[in-house]
Amino acid sequence: MTTVLIIVGILLVLGGLMYLFMMGGMKGIKEMPINSVDLSKVADGIYKGEFHKGRWHYTVEVEVAKGKIAAIKNLGNQFEELAKLNEGVADNVIAQQKVDLDTYSAATIDSKAFLKAVENALTQSK
Repeated sequence: MTTVLIIVGILLVLGGLMYLFMMGGMKGIKEMPINSVDLSKVADGIYKGEFHKGRWHYTVEVEVAKGKIAAIKNLGNQFEELAKLNEGVADNVIAQQKVDLDTYSAATIDSKAFLKAVENALTQSK
């Protein structure tokens, strides 16, 4: 009986630590602003941007051509569902030519982290 209680206790501690890792940083990302970028000040070229906080790690490559966002490539390793979601986010950025988009409510945290990587690419281009 004592062994069972010890095992249950260990599992609860491990579960709590896993929860903290998986959810740590969510509030900060959710409240983080995505700033607009003046594309007229970004020279044509390919720019790399990153965003890292907690379990959210995004690396993107943004191509600017003729003063417009021409392509966004996700270089980070993503779960398949998130990769598909972020393809949609990238398509919206290209279609609207801005990074400060409303994020998808179902995945606000992941979308914002991805958008911040895109913003970082464009602002580091200066």
